Amino acid sequence: MTPGSVFSTAQSGPGGSAIGFLGSEDSFDESIATARASLPGPIGSYSHAGGFSPSFMTPPSGPLTAEATARTVTHWLVTASDPSITTVGIDVFAFYDGTLVTGDFAGVAPNGLIAAVETQLNAFDANGQIYGFQLNAQLEDSAGLSASSGWVGSFTNSSSEFGSVKTATVNYSDFFNDAFTVNIGDTFAWESILATSGFATAAFELWAIADFFNTGGFELSVNTPGVQLVQVNAVPLPAGLSLLLSALGITPLCRRHRPRGAF
Repeated sequence: MTPGSVFSTAQSGPGGSAIGFLGSEDSFDESIATARASLPGPIGSYSHAGGFSPSFMTPPSGPLTAEATARTVTHWLVTASDPSITTVGIDVFAFYDGTLVTGDFAGVAPNGLIAAVETQLNAFDANGQIYGFQLNAQLEDSAGLSASSGWVGSFTNSSSEFGSVKTATVNYSDFFNDAFTVNIGDTFAWESILATSGFATAAFELWAIADFFNTGGFELSVNTPGVQLVQVNAVPLPAGLSLLLSALGITPLCRRHRPRGAF
């Protein structure tokens, strides 16, 4: 299985070691960021900033951030048994399952928690980008959930007065028929990016979690008789296109958090 690329960074304050399990809302962890990318298969991204510090620990001071990005690039070739077929439409199936959580146990930091996620699906041929699909969402403790218009309706929101916990969960899937067109015999590059981030003003009884680690990804297909879509080894790309792919791969990582607005 060929790996993709992953990037994660976490800024941690003082405190004890991790207690509890990955994704726990009341973990003692100040900052966790992890991602996975494998081909073929789904990609995942998880970011956790803040935690629940008990009375016997010195609360960390200052803001905490956690960011993680998973990125894969595959190459595909389309062939046809019928020489009269010169172009074909590529179908795209996108799916993402995940949860955004903010929690302010003691009401100590209004407007200070953000959990966010961003996804991208991009296709490139020798001439440049031929398809782009992007979704983003963020949950802020005061403003609530904001998301892309095509995604916001898929989120389920819940809140708890105990600890002022807000949760937004999504189980999203969509199918795009003939999302883009390629020439028979051409190879195109397909890029998938999944990035998460968490921001908390401190780790004391505060947490912001973006958990999209379990499922995120895509499927490509064609529905034209006699046409095949085959994954192939990486092929040389024009220099400018290689630079563009690299730039897109790091774009979500360069967007730092601030009290309002993420991604």
